[in-house]
Amino acid sequence: VLLRMLPSYYYHIREYENSLVTRFYGVHCVKPVGGPK
Repeated sequence: VLLRMLPSYYYHIREYENSLVTRFYGVHCVKPVGGPK
């Protein structure tokens, strides 16, 4: 389910960078596999 949501979540962040969802959860909570912490 999470993997199916990621493309739409990414699109939402790109379109609405200052929305409440991105302010509360933010991109910093989404870490790429093997990426920096």
